Amino acid sequence: MNKKFLLFLVAIGIASLYLIGFEKVIYKELLSLRSSVQSFYLNSFVYVGEVVSKYFNQLNHIEKLTQENKENETYRILYEQTQKELQKFEHIEKVQTLDKEDFEKVSVLSYLQFNDLSKIILDYDSVIAQENIKALVTYEGYSAGIVLQQQNKPVALLNNNPKCNYTVFIGEQKNPGITSGMDQKGQLLIKYVPIWEDVFIGDEVITSSLDNIFPYGIKVGKVVDFEIKDNMQLVFVKPYAKALSYEEFFIYKKEDINSTQELKETNNLLK
Repeated sequence: MNKKFLLFLVAIGIASLYLIGFEKVIYKELLSLRSSVQSFYLNSFVYVGEVVSKYFNQLNHIEKLTQENKENETYRILYEQTQKELQKFEHIEKVQTLDKEDFEKVSVLSYLQFNDLSKIILDYDSVIAQENIKALVTYEGYSAGIVLQQQNKPVALLNNNPKCNYTVFIGEQKNPGITSGMDQKGQLLIKYVPIWEDVFIGDEVITSSLDNIFPYGIKVGKVVDFEIKDNMQLVFVKPYAKALSYEEFFIYKKEDINSTQELKETNNLLK
């Protein structure tokens, strides 16, 4: 056999073996690549699934929390309403122990004017004479304002109205004064207090009955500050009643309360 031909066969054999080995390597790499792609695909699919599942779980949790929050808010409102009603029942006896015939329970119908919260219309059936003014009292027995006839309606001027004027006594010395609305801090203003009279922080303010509106001794509030102004003392009082928050009041109906005997009787009932 020709040596050149033999060498050619050997070269062909070596080349064939080399090509076969290279193909196996390529095939192996392709398998490995496909496996990586599959792994990447599977991992991505699992990750996306977990993210989606987590998102919907969070939505369900948020919806559950929202529902629970609504229920809690409903319970809170019911609780506050119940507490308010209980408070009414606890304190209403303070007024009723005076004399049921002298007080009439009334409800708030609406504001007289929407831009003035200090004037309210009451469901009071009796007609109030032009010269007559009646006392408005809360169910705790605190002064809340005065009632008069306006626009053919029974209208209450609450304590924060500048024209809600009634006479009071301040402290143990019973220094006289007249209510004159409220300041921007919600403090009741007592004007015309004699400059020579001593007023102290913490003094209790009560109605004097000298105006023939309130009976004697209805509690108004406590002194928190005072100042001298125009040769008179101006006294600032923190009122007991937050008149704007009430839906029901009591009107003091009794006429001519300014007699000595009636003052004593009313005072005894208030003790």
